[in-house]
This record gives sequence, C-alpha cells and structure tokens, in this order.
Amino acid sequence: MAERCDITDLLADQCAHCRKIPDLPPRQIGQPFTAAYAGRCIDCDTRFEPGDTIRRDLADGAYVGPCCAVPP
Repeated sequence: MAERCDITDLLADQCAHCRKIPDLPPRQIGQPFTAAYAGRCIDCDTRFEPGDTIRRDLADGAYVGPCCAVPP
C-alpha cells in the first residue's frame, strides 16, 4: 500500500506539503502582516487570532502562523 501524508492524507509522492518528499524547495513566504481574521497555520495547524502577525505561503495562498513564520 502506498504511503500517505499525515497532514493531507494524499499519497506522499503527490503531496506538496508532505515532509516525506526529500527534494522540496524551502517554503517561500511573503511579507508579514496583521491577521484580520482567525485561522490556522498551514505548517502545524496551530490557531492564530486577529491581530497576530502572519505570513502568506506564496505557493498555495495558505497562511503561516506566528508559530512557524520565521523571516525568509
């Protein structure tokens, strides 16, 4: 049986977020900004609140929370 991503449940070789794929380029994230709405970090699923500083993932448009948004 094919290996599946723990995050998305896609097949590991088809998942862009899967950490099991060895040759993924580093995540490209945009400039920091203040969140207007609550959401969840694409990397670790930690909740962020309005007013937190977050960054946009430039590849898929999801948001990286303050927990994982290290400067580029």
